[in-house]
Amino acid sequence: MSNGSIIPAYATPLWHSKASDSAVMNEGLKELILERADPEPSDERSNMGGWHSGIDLLQWGGPYIDQLIKTIQGGIQSLTKATGGAEDAQQGMFYTIAWANVLYQGGYNRVHDHFGYIWSGVYYVDVGDPTPDRSLSGVLEFVDPRAAVTWPYVPGEPFRQPIRVNPEAGMMVMFPSWLLHHVHPYMGARPRISIAFNAAFKFDEERDEGGGPPQY
Repeated sequence: MSNGSIIPAYATPLWHSKASDSAVMNEGLKELILERADPEPSDERSNMGGWHSGIDLLQWGGPYIDQLIKTIQGGIQSLTKATGGAEDAQQGMFYTIAWANVLYQGGYNRVHDHFGYIWSGVYYVDVGDPTPDRSLSGVLEFVDPRAAVTWPYVPGEPFRQPIRVNPEAGMMVMFPSWLLHHVHPYMGARPRISIAFNAAFKFDEERDEGGGPPQY
């Protein structure tokens, strides 16, 4: 063969961005979330410890929630366009639900996916305290969906590298909802606050009838 090329077979899109003007919104969201985190009981989902709000966060109202909605919608549109669905990337084409996660020291999220949705994501409001002696504290990690990919040895180990995200305040990460992921135990003293969300495509009849999102 005179020429060779590599096809990125079975690629899994991961989208991320970092807002440069999110400080005011983050402070407002942090106050809203922590006000509810103390008196309200926590939902029990993938979170082990910490506090998980109900999935109605986008209905809480107020300017910070409105700004967050625009940020999430922008991410959904960007990822949908990037994966070939330019016509389907319009506002109003997706159901979206969101909830707050507060991790206290020792809390984590077990391995899970978000069944029933197309895109899922997380927005980081406050990543808590740095922990130099615990480099994986609060790190988001994705599980390689290819079975037995870590078994064979290849020089340079190109197939064995985990995909990990070190969160930063104002960062948004999005991925296909079927992709397994987890959060390593958070070991800082200050609460780590994030907002997770799911998006599902609205078909024509659902848009006409105004149906609600599936439950998470």
